[in-house]
Amino acid sequence: MRGDQAFAYVTAGALDQVKVFDTRTNTVVQTVPTGDSPHGVAVSPDGTRVYVANNNSTTISVFAADARTGQLTALTTITGAGTRLVTWC
Repeated sequence: MRGDQAFAYVTAGALDQVKVFDTRTNTVVQTVPTGDSPHGVAVSPDGTRVYVANNNSTTISVFAADARTGQLTALTTITGAGTRLVTWC
């Protein structure tokens, strides 16, 4: 969730997607593709970047987040060169 709690970013692992929810209306305002089996979301402190860990593809999808609409734009994919990028505790 963003710091201002206006939008929530939720992974749909089986669908390889992240969904953007407007928390004021409780509706999905955007669905975007990710890597294989997304599991975990982090939002930068300023709310401008969203990072999605893709468990099966060992990648991280990086998105720019629009400050007004919460909409995501794909920026890049960080690859792990065959290693796990995320460790779950």
